[in-house]
Amino acid sequence: RYAREFHRKSPSLLFTGGPGLGKTFLSACIARTVADNGFSVVYDTAAHVFQQFESGKFGRENPYEEDPDREINRYLNCDLLIMDEPSATLTDRELDCLFNIIDILKERGVTIIYISHRMEELFELSDRVTVLRDGQYIGTYVTKDTTREEREQIVAESLGNLSGSCDGCASGLADMYQDYIDGKRELREINQAFQARYVSGADGPEKSGCGYL
Repeated sequence: RYAREFHRKSPSLLFTGGPGLGKTFLSACIARTVADNGFSVVYDTAAHVFQQFESGKFGRENPYEEDPDREINRYLNCDLLIMDEPSATLTDRELDCLFNIIDILKERGVTIIYISHRMEELFELSDRVTVLRDGQYIGTYVTKDTTREEREQIVAESLGNLSGSCDGCASGLADMYQDYIDGKRELREINQAFQARYVSGADGPEKSGCGYL
């Protein structure tokens, strides 16, 4: 319905979740329908978008062959910009710049679909979140100026059943997000700690079927 009824002021979307959930496939389906209806669609990675703005606006070296001014013009004047797994190769400083670029594009009226597996970006970029799990609608929550109870509910619904059979990272992940619920840590800090412990660290689970990596 979103794709069929797309217009120049359609709301932006952020898709987040683990690998294999179909985020890229869903965005590609939306892109095709929107383009078939006569709107201009640009599908790119944020690393490329960021580099073009860096080169075109600040004269930084551009590792790509494209003309950055032409690429920036495409971003600023398209109807729908889709950025797939945008933050995978960006530093924290570059990520902050990317968020500023997204704000500029939104102010210009560009609709953005942002695809990410990082949960903290969901809270940094969104005004509200709709949780879907196992194909079922769980709920919709406001993410700005949330109370402790609302943060607790969002995390619980997003992570799902943490008491299941997986004996890898689930309980540790719940403990880490408790600091966010209590307002003690930012989500970016939690994500960095989780990556260090469970992905590159000694506790990285080598178990099949883990739903959190």
